[in-house]
Amino acid sequence: MDNRIFTNIMVATDGSNATKKAVDSAVKLAKLNKAKLYALYM
Repeated sequence: MDNRIFTNIMVATDGSNATKKAVDSAVKLAKLNKAKLYALYM
């Protein structure tokens, strides 16, 4: 049985310091859930 909460995660970034925490959190969450991570650079 698949107990993952997330299977796909998308995070947007503009490369600023303010978005680094969001990107780091998204990477950790994706690893924990073995989810696909999609990043959008704006």
